[in-house]
Amino acid sequence: MAEKSSEKNKENQMKEILVNLKYLESQIATVHAQLQVLERGLIEIGTTKISLDSIKDLKKDVSSLYPLGSGMFAKGTLAKQDHLLVDVGAGAIIEKDITDAEKILQSREADIRTNITNYQNLLANLEKQYNDLAEKARSLTG
Repeated sequence: MAEKSSEKNKENQMKEILVNLKYLESQIATVHAQLQVLERGLIEIGTTKISLDSIKDLKKDVSSLYPLGSGMFAKGTLAKQDHLLVDVGAGAIIEKDITDAEKILQSREADIRTNITNYQNLLANLEKQYNDLAEKARSLTG
């Protein structure tokens, strides 16, 4: 009788562990997805920095193609710029000189890097929890 109770207890523990492992797998996948979004943000900021450097170095008007999205472009001419329009959130766009725009970009980059570090720490914690639970499951079966 005690053996059956012990066996039932192990079975219940195993079920609980499996549910928790599935939950942790889901959380780990979510964190991975968020890290990918943040990394794409860093890439976009890097591209924007290169574009800003190009705009600062303009000596005369330059004809170019401008992406509209979905593989469509418009021909246009970019004149030397002293100010840019910057999205500051909540649908607000303000005019800033290039130096201020670069500072905003640096701030955004720092925020993204901080978030990446936070998510990497969270991921490491979740993976440790997962591995600890998996080890506990192995000990119950073995």
